[in-house]
Amino acid sequence: MNDFYKDFFISTLVVVGLVGYISGEFIMSSTVFAAASIASQFNRNRRMNGHLSCD
Repeated sequence: MNDFYKDFFISTLVVVGLVGYISGEFIMSSTVFAAASIASQFNRNRRMNGHLSCD
């Protein structure tokens, strides 16, 4: 998966989280924002260190 697809996936999670927040689904939006945060950190660490890590 190249960087475009990773960025698209993370952006989609953020947009879905915003829509959920606006519609009042606070638990769902919190979960989606957490997934976007973890996914962005996971991808960043993988590119920087060359291995899978969440440090």
